Amino acid sequence: MDPATVKLAGAPVATQGRGTPMTSVADLNRDGRLDLLLHFRTQDLQLTPASTEAVLKGKTFSGQLIRGTDSIRLVP
Repeated sequence: MDPATVKLAGAPVATQGRGTPMTSVADLNRDGRLDLLLHFRTQDLQLTPASTEAVLKGKTFSGQLIRGTDSIRLVP
């Protein structure tokens, strides 16, 4: 996945320094496959107190669209 194209609930991947996306790669769930970890700034998420779902959208480096959703519960 191309981190420059990813948005979670309308928020882009957080950046550091000269606009470098905040990402890392590791086997987070210990299934033997590398996972892409992306960081987002909570204040950039376009969610309301009534939101019950968050959508992640992006593209692979070859241009394939990716979309995922999951249920959420916001805690003040």
